[in-house]
Amino acid sequence: VGGRQYFSDPRVGDFSITFTGKDTAGEGLTKPILQLKYIEDWKEIPVEDLVYDRVDAKDCEDHLGSNCPDGPWVSHFLQYDHSKGCKRQWQCGVPKIGKGDASLDSQRPVNEKGYAPGWCGVHVKQYQKPKPSKDQYAFEVTINDANEGKLPYKVDIYTGAIDTDPVRFAYAGQTWDSNNQSRCSVEAYDNNVRQMDCGFTCD
Repeated sequence: VGGRQYFSDPRVGDFSITFTGKDTAGEGLTKPILQLKYIEDWKEIPVEDLVYDRVDAKDCEDHLGSNCPDGPWVSHFLQYDHSKGCKRQWQCGVPKIGKGDASLDSQRPVNEKGYAPGWCGVHVKQYQKPKPSKDQYAFEVTINDANEGKLPYKVDIYTGAIDTDPVRFAYAGQTWDSNNQSRCSVEAYDNNVRQMDCGFTCD
């Protein structure tokens, strides 16, 4: 705990991760702090705190609260199920070098096509079939640019035959499915609905 590790990636430059806590069993590192050299000179980004902001907002919405926060959410859990072991995974979206103003301001500059490029997202609600033998799956889909605004293209969604099949996506030449943990976070079915969030580049 507390050791800072440094990395570099051509998309975001030099960055570091510092784990500041352990899980309740003391076996896994938690509470990562992400820092990027080009974002406000190594500004600390508390990834897990940002995740729980999103979790709290969803809990507010699920319990019909008023004035629930609506994001934008830049972090979420990819793996945090204790029944699957001590491995923890987070996903955190940050603007690429040259795509923003070196800050975490949610309002990224728009391009000549009228949308904010970078790491964009799609939120999906998938409803189970009322009568599996003849009905189709129903969806509610929201697709946003890096400013939580609208993108110029449609997203294509394909399903399998049964509830456990992954949802497949296509957007502007990109394809992936909901089993891709580097892009998607998928919840279990609850009251005949499962929700998922996926990210993709939209330069």
